[in-house]
Amino acid sequence: MSAIHSTMTAPIDAPVDVASLRDRVAGQRDLLRRLLDVFHEQYPSQIALLRAASEQGVAAEMRRAAHRLIGTLSCFSATQAIAAARAVEQAAARDEIEAARVGIAAIEREVTRAMPLLARLAAQGFEAPDAGRGGS
Repeated sequence: MSAIHSTMTAPIDAPVDVASLRDRVAGQRDLLRRLLDVFHEQYPSQIALLRAASEQGVAAEMRRAAHRLIGTLSCFSATQAIAAARAVEQAAARDEIEAARVGIAAIEREVTRAMPLLARLAAQGFEAPDAGRGGS
């Protein structure tokens, strides 16, 4: 089964839009691996910055940190994590700190869901039989 077909049959809440990701990296596993390396270097500080802003109750900084995460996650077509980060950004923009705090856990959960699939795609490529299946 091709990655495109797998993606079309993937659950609606799949952590990654594989077809979009394949297009984004032009099907190049090496590029995806390099992006993942950068992600693993930058994500911990990005999520820590978001958590710190949350603990301090600084909505404007939460909004900025969530916006940066949206950009980072967009590189991987991590649709569910992007949606969670957008929800945090929007809640922070409305000064709804508690709602934004709840959203941070959702970002972390969705990133955790996306990582196995991204790692598998980076290792096996986009045409592997299970390339389009979501990871849990």
